[in-house]
Amino acid sequence: MAAPRKQNADERWRTAIKPGQTPSSFPHTAVLTERHEDGWYQTRRQTVVFIDKQGDQLTAMSATCSHLGCHVKWEAGANQFKCPCHGGTYDRAGNVVSGPPPRPLDKLQVRVNPQTSAIEVEL
Repeated sequence: MAAPRKQNADERWRTAIKPGQTPSSFPHTAVLTERHEDGWYQTRRQTVVFIDKQGDQLTAMSATCSHLGCHVKWEAGANQFKCPCHGGTYDRAGNVVSGPPPRPLDKLQVRVNPQTSAIEVEL
């Protein structure tokens, strides 16, 4: 029997915004792709996250609605995240404003990589 491969702590961090590509407006949508191997079978999984910057503080949250898993979208005019499936609404911090979502959007760890200056998210 083979044990699963242990994951290095740095392998959990994924680049969301490359150095020099800082967006002019926030929140920024990033699509992170992960490759999974299970024996001979390989798959790719995409995770959509939002990176937000207010002042000097960076935050990251999942774009997956806590109601039924649809992807929410940022509506700049309303200054809210909205779920197209069942009308859930979240404020800029990811807290539920209205609709059926039972809890806020999931928060993620975010950092600026000291070696590359890329903005990274921990998955």
